[in-house]
Amino acid sequence: MTNEILNFACMKWGTLYTAEDVNVLYRMVKGNTSAPVRFVCYTEIPDGIDPAVDVYPIPELDTLKAVKRHMNYPKQMLCSAGLKPFKEGDRFLFMDLDVVITGRLDDFFTYKPDEDFVIIYNWPRGKGKIGNSSVVRFTVGPLQYVVDDMAANLAERMAKYKTATQEYLSAMVIQKYGALTFWPDDWVRSFQFHSMPPKILRLFKDPVPPLPGCRILVFHGKIKPKDAIIGQYPKRVSFWKKWYKTVRPSPWLAKFRDMK
Repeated sequence: MTNEILNFACMKWGTLYTAEDVNVLYRMVKGNTSAPVRFVCYTEIPDGIDPAVDVYPIPELDTLKAVKRHMNYPKQMLCSAGLKPFKEGDRFLFMDLDVVITGRLDDFFTYKPDEDFVIIYNWPRGKGKIGNSSVVRFTVGPLQYVVDDMAANLAERMAKYKTATQEYLSAMVIQKYGALTFWPDDWVRSFQFHSMPPKILRLFKDPVPPLPGCRILVFHGKIKPKDAIIGQYPKRVSFWKKWYKTVRPSPWLAKFRDMK
């Protein structure tokens, strides 16, 4: 493992996330791997990104450019057999920019090495038929059929799945492989489901750190790491909803993100 270059990728489109979010993720990756790292960011706004990060344009289909709401679908382009800078057969670990890395990452490359696609189990929905695409390992080449399907059937797919792109991606993988392959449940945990207290206690009880076996903590609701650290719900809510639309400070998150 020590001689293998570990490939990581993220994607930043629009202005919701910043160059510093990319840089923080890069530093967390570097601080939690024992092998050389290649870190790739796909973005249309490269300004401010650490020079050590390999920056490439967000891959797109011509059909995507013509469709309103197409920016919901760029993650599917990571299935491309011609995805730069990788070559066919390479594997890379994709992570959303709002994850917090809490443990070693090397095992994500040795886990079930024969699988072309590994994704997070979707805790609240799907019952194994829908993955959470915040952390996905892709193998370059075998998944090109997803891109081909988008090119041929984009309007039909968007009519069916709307913005639920991880449902579409999950359905396409199940179509070819019969089932989704998930990460071990203790490796990837949810801040919303595993750190936050039950709704009725959120005004009084602090979120808790993940258990030691957790490697990545994902944020798939309204609350993002910066909000959680200072205990600030990211939008104004009605008074009668504050009892559950709230978050108390989680300063323990900062130590994981501060890898300078």
